[in-house]
Amino acid sequence: MSKHVLSEEEKKKFSVGSLTYTKASLFVLFSWLLWGDFCFQIMEHVGGLGIIGLYMMEKLDANMFTVGFLTSTIPMLLGVFLGPIISFKSDRYRSKYGRRIPFMLLTAPFLCVFLVCLGFSDEIYTFLGDLQILKKLGITHYSATIVVVGFLIGGFAFFNEFVNTVWWYLFADVVPPHFMGRFQGLFRVVNSVAGFFFSAVVVQYQLTYMRWVFIGAALLYFVGFSLMCWRVKEGEYPPVTDVGHETTLWDKISLYFRECFTHPIYIGMYCSTFFTSIAVSAGIGSSYFLLHISQHLKEFGASKEKIVSVAAAGADSGISLGKDGKMKKWDLKSGKEAPFAPEHMSLQVEAMPGGKEIVSLSKKGLHLLDSASAREIVSFPMEGSEPLKFALSSNGKWIAILRLDKSVEILSVSVGKDGQSSLNLAGKIANPELSEQGTALSISSDGSKIAVSCADFVLVKELREGKVNLLAELRNSEKEVLPMKNMKAMLFVPSITDPQDQKEKDSSQTEKASAAFSKIMVNITGFFKDMATNDTIYRHLPSPACAIVQDAWLACGGEDAKLHIWDIAAATKVMAMKGHKKEINCLSYRSDLNLLFSGGSDKMIYVWNLSHFDPKANDNSIRSYAGYSTEISSISTPADSSKCISGSFTGKMHLWNLEGGVTLKQMGILRCLTLILGLIIAYPFGSLVDRFHPLRIVLLTTAIIVPLQLSCFFFIVDYWTFLAMEILKTTAFGLLVAGGYPMFISIFPRDKFGQFCSANGLANQFTRMLAGLLIGGMFMDLITDKRLLSDNLRYVYAVCAFGYMGSTICLLFVYKRWKMLGGDKGYVPPLSGGSGEKAEPAPAS
Repeated sequence: MSKHVLSEEEKKKFSVGSLTYTKASLFVLFSWLLWGDFCFQIMEHVGGLGIIGLYMMEKLDANMFTVGFLTSTIPMLLGVFLGPIISFKSDRYRSKYGRRIPFMLLTAPFLCVFLVCLGFSDEIYTFLGDLQILKKLGITHYSATIVVVGFLIGGFAFFNEFVNTVWWYLFADVVPPHFMGRFQGLFRVVNSVAGFFFSAVVVQYQLTYMRWVFIGAALLYFVGFSLMCWRVKEGEYPPVTDVGHETTLWDKISLYFRECFTHPIYIGMYCSTFFTSIAVSAGIGSSYFLLHISQHLKEFGASKEKIVSVAAAGADSGISLGKDGKMKKWDLKSGKEAPFAPEHMSLQVEAMPGGKEIVSLSKKGLHLLDSASAREIVSFPMEGSEPLKFALSSNGKWIAILRLDKSVEILSVSVGKDGQSSLNLAGKIANPELSEQGTALSISSDGSKIAVSCADFVLVKELREGKVNLLAELRNSEKEVLPMKNMKAMLFVPSITDPQDQKEKDSSQTEKASAAFSKIMVNITGFFKDMATNDTIYRHLPSPACAIVQDAWLACGGEDAKLHIWDIAAATKVMAMKGHKKEINCLSYRSDLNLLFSGGSDKMIYVWNLSHFDPKANDNSIRSYAGYSTEISSISTPADSSKCISGSFTGKMHLWNLEGGVTLKQMGILRCLTLILGLIIAYPFGSLVDRFHPLRIVLLTTAIIVPLQLSCFFFIVDYWTFLAMEILKTTAFGLLVAGGYPMFISIFPRDKFGQFCSANGLANQFTRMLAGLLIGGMFMDLITDKRLLSDNLRYVYAVCAFGYMGSTICLLFVYKRWKMLGGDKGYVPPLSGGSGEKAEPAPAS
């Protein structure tokens, strides 16, 4: 079989610089480059600081300014100084391994080390919280964590700048210009595949299993990307003529700026990048916006001081109690205050099941009130030691009252034949074991058990037939570093055990492998089904097969920010669930859903499924609710409702939509949907770029993106509107990405491509450095006013529209200059030649 000999015309098509390919060798080149890009994209998705930014906002309560400074300003500041140096040096570097690959290969180990360290941010946070020296110096471990994470971000960004700079230049050196559009189409396909893998497999675990996500990405990058660097060969480059050993540093700097910043067409390109970077910088909080979109519904100015407690009085009304002892009733639909005037000042208020009655504690006694009219139904007078707080059982039949003398009185709530309720003393329990006043109280649904906390332990006692028995004294084990300090909230909850978990533990390796395969198949088939519905808490309820034993467990939350779940009978801790980053102030249990809700000083509401616990996870919750920067003091979750209400330390009451928000898992699913669409359109769009000049494609697409971003600002209000807009934006951005890189290749001189790209990178990095602080940080903090963060972050779309509008105007100027310089057939990049390569006309499309 005769070997095919390329004609002169084919050689020109299959050549770039000193390299000439056959179809087979070009296929091999594309394969290695695309494999390297897959590894690079996975590393960028993980280490591109998006996860760390979301972690700091969600877990460390960092504001937009702090996140913007660490994840945008620091990397961009490094890029401003390093980018031009690396690019200038890389264009003129000569070695037997090429001029690009050595820069990527030698920095890979250091980049991976910093990437792994970033994955341990949560462990760093815990470690710093245990350091006594920080407490002596008056430094909070939140601030210390931000500083350490900032250092790691700087280290990662430093070494990543080497790779992120020359990686893109390598394509212009090894890919024939005739195939650049199609390569970019395939490149886009691989980006979509990497994004699909990350979105489908990794996104939902990026906060709960952060360290393993980062370790996996670092290993893949170090092995896979290094292998690509070894297999891809650069061609021979002519000697450098414009810079020699005698050239001074000042001469090099002057040459760089004289060549890059004098011609109008290049300045127009940089200005376009400037406005695009503004749009990118504004999007720092977009993930946070989607994570909590439509969760916060209303805010009520309930009190001038802290809200002590809230009670859901039915589906449409809420009761708030301020520190001043005044109760107020609110219409949850209109947001207006309703007539409600009890005859006493209250210390605490709770709603009975159903919300028709509320229980109120005053210094004079306990009162059962009609929630509609505030009429007192019955009261239980109290004399002697002052009452401090009470606990209501989950079924509303028992009430425990804690007094100043540390004793607890148990009252039964009964309804007579005439329908009238009564309060009767069932027993009294003294607690001489308490060294000081109790801080939290709970009572079981049968009224036989009470739990009271003090200092670093919890007492659980039982009252049966008039006798008091000590059931358990719950303390942390010696192995646990942090003690259970100042438990502020406690609840008796049912034990929920899934028999499937025990079955998996007892099964053989073969059975485990079979079960794992079946689970994967179920997840794959359910994956596309999940696209049609939002991922609400109702998807995460305990299995109907779970064994439930009422009041077998005790849930405790306090200063250590962990949700401790104890088995009362065994007096052992079942789990210590992580999620909150500051103290837990309140708990509420939804018996109809078997879910536990908690609110804390980290301004977050978390939801917990007690049937599932993974000690390896950084976050054991199934959902979080946030939207305003106020510590949560109390929470009420009425049954058979998709709403809940909470009180704050600033005197506000808030109404929440439990079906709101887009989870990280659902974001991943939606991202996969858009990536599938991107995968379909990538190669056809690459062909369009080869057929029509990429400058025309990018100009048209940028103009289309402006109204799309404005539509996002006005119309995204929930999961469905977000899904619709993402599909439209995917098409536009797919075309923009397909034409972006070929546009730079067609406009900038090929012999100095790295140098001019670095000048464009200066515009990008300098803009993002400042815009990340001023727009993505300070401006967005000002707009959100640190209250309705989850809603007002929609302004990122308005800023994006402004950025792309400016970019469109600049590209229109570039297009006119390009036409003046020859257009499709006659354009030759100004200032070509000098670094050793012959200037050639840009490839005609």
